[in-house]
Amino acid sequence: GYCFNIGVGCVAPVTPVAPIPKANESSSSYQNGYDRGFAIGYKKTLNYNDEAYERERYQTSEPEYMDFIYSQDHSDKLKLADAIYKAKAKMMELASEGLENEVLEIAYACIKVSPYDPEILLILAFCNYNLKNFKNAVLWGKKYLKYAKKYGQSYESIKMMKEMIYEAENK
Repeated sequence: GYCFNIGVGCVAPVTPVAPIPKANESSSSYQNGYDRGFAIGYKKTLNYNDEAYERERYQTSEPEYMDFIYSQDHSDKLKLADAIYKAKAKMMELASEGLENEVLEIAYACIKVSPYDPEILLILAFCNYNLKNFKNAVLWGKKYLKYAKKYGQSYESIKMMKEMIYEAENK
């Protein structure tokens, strides 16, 4: 009965626990209790504008604007990304010279910082394969496959890795 004849925008209070039926009311029907509750709610709306009746509503805290992205110092992250980029270039240079052990040394250092980088995982897998360390080649190859699609690696590199893993497992 709280919102009876008030219209749109009326927010009724939380429904109270049902009262025990009075002596002249039936305990097997809700109708008497409903009528009584409707009448109580309607009486409260009649006194709605009285200062004596003030309904307490839930209050949220004040919102606080946080510009998280611009409040951070990204210079360290940019330096790290630049260092990994330069390390990848150095690994490719060393690999072209056939210095697989040096490539592995740099790749192991990079993977500690960027553990899901598919290019580093690819390098680790193929360097271990070329050094005949087939167990590690399979390990790094499977990890590469786990993240390759997520990070947009080409179909050809994924196919090549699957073939390398198959060969390594059969040696």
